[in-house]
Amino acid sequence: MARSNAVRQWRTRQVAVCLLLAGAMSVRTRVGKGLRWVGKVLGATLAMYLIARAALEVCIIDPGRPESYRHDWGAPNYLGVLAVHVGPGLIALLAVVLWWRRARHRRAQQHAST
Repeated sequence: MARSNAVRQWRTRQVAVCLLLAGAMSVRTRVGKGLRWVGKVLGATLAMYLIARAALEVCIIDPGRPESYRHDWGAPNYLGVLAVHVGPGLIALLAVVLWWRRARHRRAQQHAST
């Protein structure tokens, strides 16, 4: 019983911190801009990691040798291993491309209006 109360209190604190951060980010303040910048840096770092991991996973795993991926997530099927390890990298790559195109389009519109 005490453990469940501790877990509940911990989760309540987590939610409170998330709401506090979300509120700070919604306000156009120095704190909000700083948190937005930190979020962009963390997102870019995660995207680079996932994309690099996907590229390495394709190079490291040999589809002809099931023992090279037997203990990986998604095993024993090679396509399952690729889906688990390469899928997030492909999604991150798609998100980066879409973000880049959107930013480029927005800059072109701003340039055209001035």
